[in-house]
Amino acid sequence: MGDQEADPPSEQVLVRSDWSGDLYGSVLVDRSGAISADLLLDESQQHVYVLTNDRVSKVPVSSCERQTDCQSCLSIRDAYCGWCVLEGRCSRKHECEHHLLANHWLWSFELTNQCVTVQSLQPANQSREEQTQVTLSVLQLPVLRATESLSCVFENLPPQPAIVMGTNLTCQSPAPKLLPPMPSGSDHMILPVSVMFGDVTITSGNMTFYDCGAISRLNQSSQCLACVSSFWRCNWCPLDQLCTHNHSCPSKNLILNQKDSSGPSSCPLVVSLRSSALVPMGLNTTIVLEGRNLDVYMDEAQYVCVVEIEEVQFNLTAAVEKTEDNTNIFTCSSHQFQYGLSQLQYSAAVYLRRGQRRIDASPGLRLHLYDCSAGQSDCSQCRAVPEEYGCVWCPGSPAPSCVYSQSCSSLPTDTCPPPQITQVLPVSGPLEGGVLVTITGSNLGTRYQDVVGGVKVADVPCVAQPEGYRISTRVVCELQRSGKNRVGPVEVTVRTSPPGRSTQMFTYQDPQLTSLVPDKGPISGGTKLTIKGRQLLTGQTSDLTAFLGQQPCYILNEVTDSRFVCKTSSTNRTSAVPVQVFFGKAERTGPDLTFHYLDDPVITKATPAESFYAGGRVIKVTGRNLDVVQEPAIFVWVEPLEVQRVKRRRRLALLTAKQRLVFNGTMTTVSERCSVRSSSEITCWTPAVSPEVRVKGVWFQLDNVRVHYDSIEGNSFTYYPNPQLFSLNREAPDAPYRFKPGGVIAVEGQDLTRAMSKDEVHARLGEQDCEVKTLDRTHLYCEPPEIQPLSVDGGSELPSLKGAPADFIESLALQQSLILSMHVGVERKTSF
Repeated sequence: MGDQEADPPSEQVLVRSDWSGDLYGSVLVDRSGAISADLLLDESQQHVYVLTNDRVSKVPVSSCERQTDCQSCLSIRDAYCGWCVLEGRCSRKHECEHHLLANHWLWSFELTNQCVTVQSLQPANQSREEQTQVTLSVLQLPVLRATESLSCVFENLPPQPAIVMGTNLTCQSPAPKLLPPMPSGSDHMILPVSVMFGDVTITSGNMTFYDCGAISRLNQSSQCLACVSSFWRCNWCPLDQLCTHNHSCPSKNLILNQKDSSGPSSCPLVVSLRSSALVPMGLNTTIVLEGRNLDVYMDEAQYVCVVEIEEVQFNLTAAVEKTEDNTNIFTCSSHQFQYGLSQLQYSAAVYLRRGQRRIDASPGLRLHLYDCSAGQSDCSQCRAVPEEYGCVWCPGSPAPSCVYSQSCSSLPTDTCPPPQITQVLPVSGPLEGGVLVTITGSNLGTRYQDVVGGVKVADVPCVAQPEGYRISTRVVCELQRSGKNRVGPVEVTVRTSPPGRSTQMFTYQDPQLTSLVPDKGPISGGTKLTIKGRQLLTGQTSDLTAFLGQQPCYILNEVTDSRFVCKTSSTNRTSAVPVQVFFGKAERTGPDLTFHYLDDPVITKATPAESFYAGGRVIKVTGRNLDVVQEPAIFVWVEPLEVQRVKRRRRLALLTAKQRLVFNGTMTTVSERCSVRSSSEITCWTPAVSPEVRVKGVWFQLDNVRVHYDSIEGNSFTYYPNPQLFSLNREAPDAPYRFKPGGVIAVEGQDLTRAMSKDEVHARLGEQDCEVKTLDRTHLYCEPPEIQPLSVDGGSELPSLKGAPADFIESLALQQSLILSMHVGVERKTSF
């Protein structure tokens, strides 16, 4: 519908038989003017001609074909469109062959219409070992003609014919041998079930196939419990050790799933330990187990107790006793477990086996095998072991050790030796305290409370910290104020024992700040600030923090006693801020230590915009505030050509300008430092780039300010192949070159001016200049001095002619051997 008052969009309206209308969409036709109300349909009724002030546009009346699924087709609410169910496409009504039959063409404009949907499957879950009839209840199922039929397709398996009864379809599930393998580590899989009309998918749902056998394989320690407790209807055959969907067993006895019976409570089971779960290594120990529901086993097989330690099985003969309450007590033969442990205890599985059958064990039923000596290297560590383990510090020979009480041949030690301190870190701190001191050693107590109030540093109390304490081996304390310079040992007293003293001396000292360089930088940060002073190695490096006003300055590199370097962070305004350094909680400032945050540097121009691969071309950069930068540099971002070829082969999408700045493992950078000339000018030398890479970007790094070359004036920076220079005698390079004084030397080449101007070229003949007169794309002309210069080639009597950009002679490998005669009959050897 056109509208003279409207903006360019043309509105789409459904006009009903009573001349009422519904607006359902709009189409952008022409931005140049309003749309005329006079519209005309073409003969096919597929397009409408729309008139604006200066244009006639042919606009399709609908875009049904753009919608590729039922949901999107119905959601557009286009009065021309509907979902053609049996053809699987969004179309106009007359284009759908069976549109007159119910549920064949679902009109997009009708709000109550829904796509054909599987509401339910019966059964929704099925054992993969059986094949059954599956009934699908389908909403909006289309009415079929007598000659038409539907089929069911399970994932990618062959189709199964479907029987339609009203809104239900019935089809056969796949044969078990056709089903795909069960996913690793899972007891079920979900397959899509599609209702098909020929090759067209009408709708689909999901059906679950489970594997009872997988449940027992995934739960070896409790197969019966897992089987009958599972979500699936699996049952357990105890005599056959079989988890099955069947309701019968080969050996008759059956334990039904918990959905049908008592389930887990009927499983043969080792319920608990009658003996202690704590078993010391190296001591004869008898294990006693309690079991139930074991009367199901009537054969003559013997019970065996099994203890598993890191996949090694210890098999112990079991004696069985039955109690009045029908509980079985199993006494395992006495055994002395010997196994190397790296820690105090190891949790080992314990269970019963009868013949080849493994009897389930209650979840969490474990033996705790332990070795008092494992990890308990001193008296305090030994005495810290919980009392129920029975570990004692035994003073026996050849050396004292932590052992099980019954293994100690002498009287155990009641008190531990005095603490021994092996290391103190750090060995200095500020007069105000406030830094943490870490003390390591042995016999430093059995618990944190043992050292509370017992730590001194240089005879000043140091407050122990609970979070840093480690039994016997470590104490962390917070240094307290000393009031003056002090030097002394660290002392730790445990309860009533004599104190242990360190051999290291701790120093209370007073660090001072004296100067900083530089004293200014951009507000974006990135300036490397050197702060100088005395006794800056106070505390640990981790205790040292620096601030410029409220902004952190991040510590870099190694801190020495007289200096450290930090990198400034950004701020939101220019200002002069004080420099503050913290040694733990102790603050230091200095006289006249002020840092000035200045406006960021701005680049307005950078020329030239080309360089040879060899680099070395001078780029003049102009702008504002350039002298606030400490370390200006030019960076080139490159990527190997091979990576480019791989990307093209894979047809990767082109990266946007923003994405090109994201680094990845195949891309690297090369860079060169720049020189600050003034506040408005810096000069940079282009980095050398290998011809085997592609240049992806060039930028200037001004501390934390990054300026991409193409953002300055909209031009990109280009690298070109190095120019070529040819021998003066191209046909006979070794033959003499005759030169008449008063002329110029002409050297031929290729692409000489692509990234180089005449003023940038410096030519020398021996020790003197050969004045460059002209440079074009294919020639370089220079005028030699009137008197033959001396050679500078180390022993050669003939002078060498060398040429390169004036500011970076060494960077261009443009030298070629030539023969030059300065006088008639006199030959001179030269190279260029």
